[in-house]
Amino acid sequence: MKKTKLIGIRDTNKNSQPSLESKKSQVPDVPEAEGSLSEESVKIKPTKASNDGWTSWIRKIRPTKEGMESEVEKPMLIVKSGHRVKENEIKGQCDICCEYDSYIFNCHIYGCKKPLCLKHVYMFELGEKITPYCLKHYKQAMDEHDTWQENEKKRR
Repeated sequence: MKKTKLIGIRDTNKNSQPSLESKKSQVPDVPEAEGSLSEESVKIKPTKASNDGWTSWIRKIRPTKEGMESEVEKPMLIVKSGHRVKENEIKGQCDICCEYDSYIFNCHIYGCKKPLCLKHVYMFELGEKITPYCLKHYKQAMDEHDTWQENEKKRR
């Protein structure tokens, strides 16, 4: 049995007949839906992660002649480093620029431990060990590093 949708309304004349038209739904996995939703479109909107937050999605529904039209707006989260991420991939907020990022490092100094993004982290490489620092502690580590002693170890 086919389901139909009423398009016109019967006039008060006794000779007129209502016009019935069968419409197939545009929903792919639902067989012969009643056509309450004619069209759905999804828009992806670039959004920066910020302290104000972001909307996970918005659905706008408008009536049309053929039924209802739905428009879904989803965010595409862009973090400070320029990468597209999901909500659960945001690791933290940089202490220097206050931006959110998916790559966050903590300063290696015990009392500091500032969270730092890729732009504000300074890596100090000593042999095979790479250590993240904030700018203040990076300069301090560079001043305390004895390059003469390191060269003597390499010679032996």
